[in-house]
Amino acid sequence: MALVGLLNEVFLFNEMMNFKRRAVELEATVGYSLISAHKRSLSGPWQFATANLFRLYHFVWLIGFAIQLFLVIRGAQ
Repeated sequence: MALVGLLNEVFLFNEMMNFKRRAVELEATVGYSLISAHKRSLSGPWQFATANLFRLYHFVWLIGFAIQLFLVIRGAQ
């Protein structure tokens, strides 16, 4: 029974690390595309649109980080 619990913990840890890796890859891809779009539009209305998208991206990232932190703390108890 303890072996099953240990294997379950290892599986969940592996899944969490895979999720974290995919999240970092997505963050790098989206962040790079938003930064490059912001640099391409130096003036005009697109400058404000890309800046707002960049702020929205950071807001969503912060929410995701808070959820992950909550799940990690909850799982540790």
